[in-house]
Amino acid sequence: MKKSLLFLVFCLFSGSISLNAQNLVLNPGFETATVGPPTGTPIPTYPEYIDNWTAVTVDGEFIYEPTLAHSGDGFLSVLQNSSQNLGEPWLNGAGTTATGYDRAAQVIPVSPQTEYNLSFWYQGGNGIRYGYTEGDLIIQVEEVVPEFEEIFADSVFASSGAWQQYSQTFTTGDNTTEIILMFAPKGAANIDVWVDDIVLERVIMSNLQSTDISSDLVLYPNPATAEIIMESSLDLSGFTWQVSNVAGQIQSVSMQQNGKQLIFDTHNLASGMYYILLQDEKRFASLRFSVF
Repeated sequence: MKKSLLFLVFCLFSGSISLNAQNLVLNPGFETATVGPPTGTPIPTYPEYIDNWTAVTVDGEFIYEPTLAHSGDGFLSVLQNSSQNLGEPWLNGAGTTATGYDRAAQVIPVSPQTEYNLSFWYQGGNGIRYGYTEGDLIIQVEEVVPEFEEIFADSVFASSGAWQQYSQTFTTGDNTTEIILMFAPKGAANIDVWVDDIVLERVIMSNLQSTDISSDLVLYPNPATAEIIMESSLDLSGFTWQVSNVAGQIQSVSMQQNGKQLIFDTHNLASGMYYILLQDEKRFASLRFSVF
């Protein structure tokens, strides 16, 4: 029996949406921590680790306290002692060696020339750590590959007593394939800032009014091996298409059209989950398939 896995279902929508709503951040809620360095990062590590996170010069603390976390059991705490973080780009020069404040970071694979949305929850400390309380939090996103370059930096005041949500959209550079996401305190000394429930996801389409035709499409065989076929009762000529992995990276895949069939060559894809996006001026579809 031919089946399709429909990733998202929208009937009629307008505004900014994310079709490929895959969170690219690992351990986004700071729920686990181990001893041992994360691998594959270009920045120094430190003795005790939050899973999938690392730091520059000093550290960022994993706090296990379900009654204080935004959700779950854990959250990130970053402290500023006597030295002040001025918020300068830190992968180029002095920012990598400055001391006196915590910086927690994660390297994330991305696609070039692609729009992403970053959101998270933040709050000022309540004095449980050395008596430190509310202050400024700096958020920095920098390109790692092909070269160190700041994409954006922002700061917010994290007041004690209530979690607040932050959201920011940014676009990667022409050749960017990896970014680093970093959180640190900024400004005055003796502050503690908390972060929890981070989401970084790719925005595929925005400011578009369109109709979802995913239910009119069938994908088979699913899982795929050498090829996957998309069938529809509709005329699919004139649609643009792309295949991406769960990290939002565009895959090099060839396609042949045979009437109302689109035949995608998948023999070069590694095992895993992928998405096919179709769109024209008035319609779109997003379907998920796997490769064994």
